[in-house]
Amino acid sequence: MTTHGNKLLILLSAAALLASAQQPIKTLPQGKTWTAEIRSQFWFEDQGSKLMPYNWFLNLECPAKPALPCPSGTKLKDSLTNYGFIPAPTAYAPSNDLNPGGLPIGLARHTDSDGPDKSVPFVGLTCAACHSTRIEFPGQGALLIEGAPGKVDFDIFYEDVAAALRETLSDSGRKKRFLDAINDPDALPKIADRVRVFEMRRKNNAQTVMAGFGRADAFGAIFNQILMAVNAGSSLTPSQMGIVPLDAPSSFPFIWDISQQKFVQWNGSAPNLGDQGTGSYLRNVGEVLGVLGELTIATSPPKPFVLAVPKYPSSAVVANLKTIESWVSDLHSPQWPGPTGDRATLEAGESIYRRECVGCHAVIDRESRKYPIRTHMIAVDDVQTDRALIDNFRLRQGSAGVLTGQLTFTDPKALFKRFGERAYVRELTVNAALGAYSAQVNPNVLKSLEDDLKELAEGTPDLSSYKARPLDGIWATGPYLHNGSVPSLTELLKPPPDRISQFCVGSDVYDVKNVGYVSTPPCGPRQFLFDTRIRGNSNSGHAYGIDLSDTDKVNLLEYLKTL
Repeated sequence: MTTHGNKLLILLSAAALLASAQQPIKTLPQGKTWTAEIRSQFWFEDQGSKLMPYNWFLNLECPAKPALPCPSGTKLKDSLTNYGFIPAPTAYAPSNDLNPGGLPIGLARHTDSDGPDKSVPFVGLTCAACHSTRIEFPGQGALLIEGAPGKVDFDIFYEDVAAALRETLSDSGRKKRFLDAINDPDALPKIADRVRVFEMRRKNNAQTVMAGFGRADAFGAIFNQILMAVNAGSSLTPSQMGIVPLDAPSSFPFIWDISQQKFVQWNGSAPNLGDQGTGSYLRNVGEVLGVLGELTIATSPPKPFVLAVPKYPSSAVVANLKTIESWVSDLHSPQWPGPTGDRATLEAGESIYRRECVGCHAVIDRESRKYPIRTHMIAVDDVQTDRALIDNFRLRQGSAGVLTGQLTFTDPKALFKRFGERAYVRELTVNAALGAYSAQVNPNVLKSLEDDLKELAEGTPDLSSYKARPLDGIWATGPYLHNGSVPSLTELLKPPPDRISQFCVGSDVYDVKNVGYVSTPPCGPRQFLFDTRIRGNSNSGHAYGIDLSDTDKVNLLEYLKTL
């Protein structure tokens, strides 16, 4: 096809996607407090992520050769749907100034309270970018589900943002239009600095396994960010620090019921320490640091036998993280919006579930706020699903940098444990998140000891296991398994060797029969071809229910829709 033909195809594809995304969208009941106002605040509440100054983002032009449809000469912000972002429904538009630029769900405005960027509004990501999704449900139209896995391809988004910034510096026409629009003739050095930030992130987070839509190697990106922070100013190379490419992408987890669980994350690695406990805020701080939040780790000489809680300046907005966590604690799963099987079918399906599934996946009241709800940790050697995430998290080590000799604050059984020159990166990350949290909340040692006692009482997560959680709302959370390697529940009930090895991800169109999204190749312009033959993408394991008869499988699926 000619270059002109390619451009036309991109324009037509982008227009079709945008038209589809702008259809009226409906919400489902997901909590008494989840009003239109709370939803809009969830979408745009600042958490501390800093991509670039807000007015830059509003005026940044598409790169010349975008990885996804982004027509030349138009603003990047007008093509964000193609990267998987969801336009904010006009019926639920915020009544305040949270989203003055009219950006999609999951992009917030942040301003530092202190430091060199004080009073400079930045654009940043929020948890809604990963934990809100749009479903084209037959007979229902477009549904917006809160807390379900989103479909953004962040890696391609970052790549095109970086390319657009570079070209703003190198192309005289772009440069003039941009500088005129932002009304800052002295911005060029600052743009160059931001390009370096994105280039460093791209270099450090090179992917050996592409994530695609709806996935990210979040642990890997956060770990790399923390290693840069603890080794800031050192002469070590990135590899000497312990920075490695990203090779274990996982699906964005669904987050309803998350406050009621003892442990969260796919590998159960993060203790909540109670409903809305300290652990939940540390988890959220870590998430902010993984999406270009800023952190400065400065330490004093270690003092023997002194329990001094670390405090590190960061861009994380802990007060807002607490507010968001309070909203999420009242978020429950959405009920299936379509018809289900008859009474006999559902009773047969429930009987099968009680026999085959409930030992790992508890049945709960979706509206209950009881803590804790039962979750089950199952060893990766038993479930036999892809183990890249598990092994990377528990085994990865790196340079402790300025934290060498400092108290770890990661092991409640060893209060005076200190970091050596090299350490597990997961422990460095916990220390960094604790320091960022403590700098704003200012907890005393007694509070830290209280959390240690809670952790001892609730037990230590088994880092060689994956978490089997309740399956309420499972219909809205595909693709399945922790790494999104199975497109539907129908495929999940097949023996692993018989499961489809390649399928498309990124579609909003729902497959009612198979319980998942339409995923048959060839893939569309805003889709990604998922290949399960790649390490990190394996669809092996979870060989449960595979010997059921076809009738029993249908009955089970109809029951699963009702959870």
